[in-house]
Amino acid sequence: MSSGQDIAHTAGGRGEDVDPALLAAPKDHVPGRGHVRRHARVIVVGALAKHCSFPGQSFWISLFVEPLMAASGLSRSALSAAYACATLVSATWSTRIGVIADRRGVRAALLVASIGVIVGTLLLSVVDGFVGLAIALAIVRASGQGGMPLAGTLAIVRGMPEPRGGAMGISNSVLTLTGAVIPVLAAVGIATIGWRATLVSAAAFIAVMTATQVVLLRDTTPHVRAVRGSARPGRPPLRLPGFVLLYTLGLAPMVVTAVVFHASYYGDAAGLGTAGVAASLSLLALVGVPGAIAAGWVADHLGVRPLLMGISLLVAAAPMLIASANVVGFVVGFAICGVASGASGVAGSIAWSRTYGDDQIGRFQGIGAAGVIIGASLGPLVPALSDAAGVTPVVGAGAMSVLAVAAAPMVRGWRPLMTNG
Repeated sequence: MSSGQDIAHTAGGRGEDVDPALLAAPKDHVPGRGHVRRHARVIVVGALAKHCSFPGQSFWISLFVEPLMAASGLSRSALSAAYACATLVSATWSTRIGVIADRRGVRAALLVASIGVIVGTLLLSVVDGFVGLAIALAIVRASGQGGMPLAGTLAIVRGMPEPRGGAMGISNSVLTLTGAVIPVLAAVGIATIGWRATLVSAAAFIAVMTATQVVLLRDTTPHVRAVRGSARPGRPPLRLPGFVLLYTLGLAPMVVTAVVFHASYYGDAAGLGTAGVAASLSLLALVGVPGAIAAGWVADHLGVRPLLMGISLLVAAAPMLIASANVVGFVVGFAICGVASGASGVAGSIAWSRTYGDDQIGRFQGIGAAGVIIGASLGPLVPALSDAAGVTPVVGAGAMSVLAVAAAPMVRGWRPLMTNG
């Protein structure tokens, strides 16, 4: 294709937009183990960055809620308010980390996010009062939940040519496994050395891992492609495909967070006790790994649109199964949520560069990360409103399913917006 010619074109007369990244990739960069093996260094950096996000993730912070309340003297509602504010800060900060990566390189973005995780974690270990707690949570959520996963994704995007689906599947699988393993280690640490020492140990671990990533990471110049229709070259427009991605990629985090947050609510309706709900939550975390790997394969071999369509259909089915007041439906629904969650993480790491190219991908990837965080923060409201209205859990689940079904026709509006120039 000539310079400036649209990469998106009709393939085989089928009228489908082919992922531009697959067309633009050099011929020796084809899906396969060799491609992944050649870029093992950058994949390790991306995986480590996502792993080191754990101090800012909900599965970690939830283990410290009781000790933080006791140490600060705050009520559960006050702590929840501080946590909600910190989540909003995290969404905002994601866009800034992306801009830093665009302007200063991925290494700079990784260092900023890592320092934030370390400082926020250390502040949590000495917290005293609402203001200190709010500041610590804001820093650790913004840098952990928002900054580190984004830096890991951008490390792979900037350090590895397309196709990247397999690499993203591997790195996101590490994050999924972190969510399954780290809470156990944290619980052991709290029981043996105390919660403050556990936080300090986590900060020290992040410092060591950061040094390792900085040594391994080699910032590279992105493969620059222009975004069609941009009146402001310095800040390309989001346009319709971007809004399709924001909506579709926000669905899985919204639904998964909703059902996890209210797992006991749905579990009681299904006749499950605490042990059964806990086992279902573990299942959700574990099946995210094959979900991420499968999503990487789909992204590399079939493209973004089939991947987004599949995620929306999975997310549509899961809530109704979970709310069916049936044990089998509950367990199957949680398994589907796990697959959708793993697949959605990979889709979010792939779709933005497949849409806009690698130039200024930090900005677009940051916007996407902010959308995911906001979707997750809104999720628990749907079942809560359903319960407050005095209706059955099926009503709230049905509302989430309708939102997911609406994404299917919207996915048809996705198309690549970059050129090969």
